[in-house]
Amino acid sequence: VGKCQAIVADGISIGHPCCGIFRCTEPLPNNQHLFCLMHDDLHKICHVVGCEEPVVVKETVADGKAICKRGKGCVLPMHQAMEKKKFAKGKAAFILKDRYKTEVFIVPL
Repeated sequence: VGKCQAIVADGISIGHPCCGIFRCTEPLPNNQHLFCLMHDDLHKICHVVGCEEPVVVKETVADGKAICKRGKGCVLPMHQAMEKKKFAKGKAAFILKDRYKTEVFIVPL
């Protein structure tokens, strides 16, 4: 009989969070980061594979303070649409809209 190892996963991810660069062993500053501190500048590059353009930075002013929010896509419309779709899936209204389209409603007479 061979060796057997069992794993337990939460269904979302397997393993510990690691840098997005292949074979980089540096730890992430926190679980929300994609890159370690050594590769932190890559957060400023479009996250679409093969694109080297800088990401879009949106500035808003709230209570007299300028707030900069860095996106994950560049100025290309296709990459902006990909980012918008990714974040829309996290919203409950997106799921409800899809369910509404697929449901068949029977209207009583």
